[in-house]
Amino acid sequence: MDAGIDKNEDQERAFRIVGEHFVTGDQDQLLLHISGIRGSGKSHVINAIRTLFEKMDRADKLQVTAPTGCAVLSLESLTYHSVVLLRRNFHIGITQGQVNQTDLEDIWKNVAYLIIDEISLVSAR
Repeated sequence: MDAGIDKNEDQERAFRIVGEHFVTGDQDQLLLHISGIRGSGKSHVINAIRTLFEKMDRADKLQVTAPTGCAVLSLESLTYHSVVLLRRNFHIGITQGQVNQTDLEDIWKNVAYLIIDEISLVSAR
């Protein structure tokens, strides 16, 4: 179940868990937390998972989110706020605008897997 990307043992284990869950069509919810210091390969695992979904022609089943525009570019993902169609005004600290239910449903209609990069930056509120 290799996506053509070299991985260390821990990265391979995380990749295999997601890959096997996806390929077997397991309907149980998969919750997997991948942690590590900067440079430990978390983004490498995300990219390998993305490559797997693309090779299986099922990229629509995977949504990757990241906290900032820079992270979004490196992971080819959407920001936390944009994936739920919220605009955030960081100068005044509030979320603005109405969410269109139909647009939100269109974004999520095929998604079965959500990867949240830098989960520690997501507020509990």
